[in-house]
Amino acid sequence: LPAQPGVMIWGGLATLLGLIILPLGRIVGWVAWLFLTYTLKVVELMAQVPYASLEVGRPGLTLVGLYYGLLVGGLALIQRGMMPLRAMGRRLARGLPTKAALLALTSIALLVWSAALTTPDGRLHVVFFDVGQGDAIFIETPGGHQVLVDGGPDPSALLDRLGRAMPFWDRSLDLVVVTHPDADHFAGLVPALERYRVGQVLEPGLSDDTALYRQWRETIEAHRIPVVHARAGMRLNLGHGVWAEVLNPTEEVLADARATDNNVSIVLRLVWGKASVLLTGDIEAEVEERLVASGVPLHATVLKVSHHGSGYSTTRPFVEAVAPQIAVIQVGADNRFGHPAPEVLERLSGTKLFRTDQHGTIEVVTDGERCWIRTSK
Repeated sequence: LPAQPGVMIWGGLATLLGLIILPLGRIVGWVAWLFLTYTLKVVELMAQVPYASLEVGRPGLTLVGLYYGLLVGGLALIQRGMMPLRAMGRRLARGLPTKAALLALTSIALLVWSAALTTPDGRLHVVFFDVGQGDAIFIETPGGHQVLVDGGPDPSALLDRLGRAMPFWDRSLDLVVVTHPDADHFAGLVPALERYRVGQVLEPGLSDDTALYRQWRETIEAHRIPVVHARAGMRLNLGHGVWAEVLNPTEEVLADARATDNNVSIVLRLVWGKASVLLTGDIEAEVEERLVASGVPLHATVLKVSHHGSGYSTTRPFVEAVAPQIAVIQVGADNRFGHPAPEVLERLSGTKLFRTDQHGTIEVVTDGERCWIRTSK
């Protein structure tokens, strides 16, 4: 409760200043961020207490009457005790300038420390967001480059996860990758383009006659974001020795009139030192077979399991070629597709398996030699 005036006052002031001078509004918004962060942390802490919430069902008239009776009685007691409270308020007000200065200095110190603690730590972070039945992956390189691969089905969920993963003052993404234009990978991205300054977009180059895709193209054009069409063989330098190799789509797949949207998915192999992460989009068995037969390097420390664990993907030869130590499945709880398929789980039985429906957001951190896993559940 004590933080709520700070949320209202500084949030309102940030809104008004932002309408006049946007950068100034953002700076004032950082102060509101402190009070909002405090509020969220307190709520999350209290939610962990046993019986923090109870289902009481629909209250009867007796309970409603009792509640309002207690409310009226409580107000009467408060009115009776207002005189001592007013006297206390006058005593507190005498030291208000000192308290205001102390609050300002504390806020500045907290903002400086927050900024310092969110600077790049010299490690590679790959965060598999829990966005339900869809994919959204955030990458931060040791040098601070930030990449978003897909955006999941829900814009609100994506923006919430990005806000938690990125520093509060950061509103830029170096690269946004759209593996393919299916809504469960794509729908959350348009608002992200509007909120964040995006340096470049990487996509397969397919056209799609949907309202969502038209909005995507219009947003890209309005913000003048450069677009690159991904092709197998490309190498993206993400700085600090981190490379992303494009393994799919190949010209052969793109020329195949029967190729599904899933099979033209961008496949990226992220490499830093001895650590590697294979991001597979929604490719199916046909493309997996082509990749294995082509002889391209598939071995990876971490495998993002294709198509949410669909039985049409993650074939045994492909798993053997990748030989992952860790596998991550981005999948929604109790989804209507039955993902992940039991046969896929069986093929991954020798791998340390993480699932967003069970573990929440999954973060892989590596120094190029070792890997650490953090989960939100």
